[in-house]
Amino acid sequence: MKKIIFILFGVLFINISGFSQDIITKTTGEDIEAKVLEVDRTEIRYKRYSNLDGPIFTLQKSDILMIRYENGTKDIFNTRTESNTVSSRAQNKSFFGNENIERPTKWEGNGEGISPGSHFCTDIGFYAKTGDYGRNRIAINAIYMYQINPFLGLGFGTGIRAFTEEDVVLVPFYPSIKGYLLNNDVSPYLSLNIGYAVDISGNEQSGLNLSPKVGVFKRVSGKSVAYFEFGYEMQKLEFVTVYSSGNAYYSGENSGAICFNIGYTF
Repeated sequence: MKKIIFILFGVLFINISGFSQDIITKTTGEDIEAKVLEVDRTEIRYKRYSNLDGPIFTLQKSDILMIRYENGTKDIFNTRTESNTVSSRAQNKSFFGNENIERPTKWEGNGEGISPGSHFCTDIGFYAKTGDYGRNRIAINAIYMYQINPFLGLGFGTGIRAFTEEDVVLVPFYPSIKGYLLNNDVSPYLSLNIGYAVDISGNEQSGLNLSPKVGVFKRVSGKSVAYFEFGYEMQKLEFVTVYSSGNAYYSGENSGAICFNIGYTF
């Protein structure tokens, strides 16, 4: 009798422990034992059940078939049938020769990259002149950025260019694109701004503005990240050359500068 009671308690313990975590089933058929923390409109955030003190991971809902919660309830996010999942597994097996090998469908990193949605970026920098027509300037940028996914953001920006060697102040207006290499809390990225700068100092120095950069960001908290950028800015300026004869020659030239920016996104 004691042996039967012992066995019943053992089975009960196994069942309880087996359902004490949430199970995330991906559209690839992979099951993840997890503790689901948040489910929003487009993604879920969770911790791995085997490491509850570890990092928070993020998955897009489009990659999830369903979640089975520890209390027995379910959320179904994708209408793909189990037959499709089995077919996908069969394809993986025929290609790799081993169904049990995990093959990630995309490079997700640790899921702690720039979160999709609206962001505001602001930075300040010093642009050191380069070339014959280069001019030093102090730069301030303010950019509204919409993050399409953790790897791509599009936005529109403005700012100030205060030249330190001439009494010239420009206000640039430009579309901006940023491409992030990793979906991690630290990631390098590439950016490109192309627009037009308007002279507000009365010197008629308005012209094309172009600025490619490379940078790296570090997540601070939530949507907030700090970043550093290094790059090049080309600003179209008008220069005048006065010859000994007294004749003056006006020409539009590219005034180049090496960029160093530090900024914050929130």
